[in-house]
Amino acid sequence: MKEIELLPVERGRTWLPISYNGSTTRIFFPPVQETHQEAFAAIGDDKELTPAQGLDLALIAHGAYNGKDSIWEYIKQNAFFNHNTRSPTVNTWIPKGKIEGDDSLSGVLVQKDLNGKGLTSKVNIPDLAKFKQNASGLYVSQDSIFVPSYKYKLGEHTAESFSKDGFTIATLTPEGAELFAKTAVDTGKTPHTLGIDINTIANPEKRVSVFKDSTWSLGLVGYYYDNSRFDFAFAVSASKN
Repeated sequence: MKEIELLPVERGRTWLPISYNGSTTRIFFPPVQETHQEAFAAIGDDKELTPAQGLDLALIAHGAYNGKDSIWEYIKQNAFFNHNTRSPTVNTWIPKGKIEGDDSLSGVLVQKDLNGKGLTSKVNIPDLAKFKQNASGLYVSQDSIFVPSYKYKLGEHTAESFSKDGFTIATLTPEGAELFAKTAVDTGKTPHTLGIDINTIANPEKRVSVFKDSTWSLGLVGYYYDNSRFDFAFAVSASKN
């Protein structure tokens, strides 16, 4: 695992800088506590910021559970335990018989949602002819990843299975999934994933994802609606160091 260093908190406009793998990610504080749409819209209105996504979110979780500054403790308590941390993604859970060209295929489509459209956009059934299947068996396009049902597991994980799970990789990136799992295990929690059981639905259903500390577990929850005003969306500096 690459070394991660939590740098001193920058005061003024508050930043939480994290040095990782030769670069520094600057997390903006405070996060936005609003609905999915309103939170990411607020971040989008600030030219200094861009939504925290993928590996950024794994770094935020690492900071929350390892940082010594009181701000990190606040984030752990409020954005992971009392409430949740948002991912700027939308999940479409797709049962069998809905994907053109392969009636036997089912799974979850994870789409980037940096503008925060959430569940207001129409259900999108992927045309897999326009996707490229990578070495892990996931179907990848510019802003979407389709994860076949045999490439993810909902429920409890080990650190290894979480880091290799298709749903966690599509949401966090491979490196982010590995780091998030390590954070969970290092703090005595079980990595886990939750989502919609595609065997129980007749038509595709859309949801958003959050990250949640459930006392015994720390995980990715992919079946949330987008209208809660209690969950937090994080942003990072739009200028990369």
